[in-house]
Amino acid sequence: MLLRLSLFWAFRTFPLGDANMVFGVLGASLGNTPKIFAKIWTREALIPAILVSAALMPALLLLGSSKTSKKFLPASCVFLLLLTLYGTAQNVPLLEYYHYWQNGRVNKVVTFGAAPREFSAFFKSHYVFPDSVKITAPERKRNLIFIFLESMEVSFQDSANGGLQKENLIPELSEIARQNLNFSGGQEVGGGLDLTGTGWTIAATLAKFHGVPLYSSKDSYQSVFKNAVGLTDILARAGYNQSYVIGSEGRFCNSAELFRAHGNVPTKDLDFYRRAGRLQPDYKVHWGFEDSKLWQFFKEELDSLSQLGEPFAAITFTMDTHFPSGWFDEVECPEFAPKDGSDEEHFKAALKCASRQVGKFMAWAEEQPWFGNTLIVTVGDHLWPKSLLIPEEHRVSVKDLGSIKATAAQNDLYRRWLCVYVNPALQPETRFRQFSSFDIFPTTLEALGFEVPGHSLGFGRSLFSSEPTLVEKFGEEEINRNFTKRTPEYLYLMDLIGKN
Repeated sequence: MLLRLSLFWAFRTFPLGDANMVFGVLGASLGNTPKIFAKIWTREALIPAILVSAALMPALLLLGSSKTSKKFLPASCVFLLLLTLYGTAQNVPLLEYYHYWQNGRVNKVVTFGAAPREFSAFFKSHYVFPDSVKITAPERKRNLIFIFLESMEVSFQDSANGGLQKENLIPELSEIARQNLNFSGGQEVGGGLDLTGTGWTIAATLAKFHGVPLYSSKDSYQSVFKNAVGLTDILARAGYNQSYVIGSEGRFCNSAELFRAHGNVPTKDLDFYRRAGRLQPDYKVHWGFEDSKLWQFFKEELDSLSQLGEPFAAITFTMDTHFPSGWFDEVECPEFAPKDGSDEEHFKAALKCASRQVGKFMAWAEEQPWFGNTLIVTVGDHLWPKSLLIPEEHRVSVKDLGSIKATAAQNDLYRRWLCVYVNPALQPETRFRQFSSFDIFPTTLEALGFEVPGHSLGFGRSLFSSEPTLVEKFGEEEINRNFTKRTPEYLYLMDLIGKN
């Protein structure tokens, strides 16, 4: 009973269909998150299993006293166990898990010129090392505000705006997208797609800021990719004051370490605000603290940065729309109270409140003296990893690509993460492009007015140029087939081997 209830809880709570994500998250620093889920598991699996087992015990004892029943009990137990394992196999791609587990055991001692276990020329042919091109900063530097919205995708809109819902759950975000530059795959309000190695928080951060995927190998879990020059490295060299404000623990999945290693960007997170006395020492809501507090802290950070007299880059990461079903802030948005206690209604309320708060922040930003010289980038970090609110025909699947399995279904224009640029330094020839997280890296630099020779950095291609993105040139399947292969160049970016 405990096994079955635990598995049911796990399938309902976690996106277990993506082995790459699961291994990536479990292999990284998790902070206090395991304690949080241990409490939830105790409440939703352990205690119910004890109560149900206790209720069934009299009947089991009665059956056990019968000689006939005793013969069938062992067989019944085996049958129930096999049924449980079958249910697990239906919900978890076990072969995919085995593949990534094997991938994590690959010997990391490799030199340039030697063939790794899975070699691909794709990396060598299409990755542009940022230090190999001369990036020129503009004479008048724009500030940057970069907003990651947890799991925010365009499917949460209604059909009139290009979504999958009966009502638009994110109306403020739709309006911001329409009034500004929204890069889209084809709809009125669209966005970018997830490729393999970009579909969870730290992987999405690495992809959007450094133009590289996060392979599921043991070494990459703890790596800060020392040699993968990224957006914050370039802005630091250009004299930007930078800050990273996040509504959870910065040590979760090494995000604080990643920003510290690239541009020495300081992190202000749950632990920081506890130490500063802004939150109680034991304060914890959902994954950290509410977005309503995050936005207030972020505004204060922007006020401080704007007083320094130098260009600034401020990065923030919301949490209220994080799985399993988001966090609804009933104090901030009482008018969106869920109609019932279901996960679906709860998540709808969380989305509405999250959109409302972004709208309020943008209205505040427009009134600030620095607004006219500030680029504001708003993106969903990755797709919503659960099936909640997503019709079955639009759910991301796992596709067999020969030696590997990778997520697929991105021909579906509804499943895109939101992508909006406010106050870019230039305008594109067209906003309708097929693009992925990698393209955000050079696109953001050019939106700030930087000159990027070839319009290419990492695996990214600027959407302000006519340079085709890798998705437009090769398609999702071919990229995914190559992105799960371990190459010498990738090992160099992780600082595991030297560069030839």
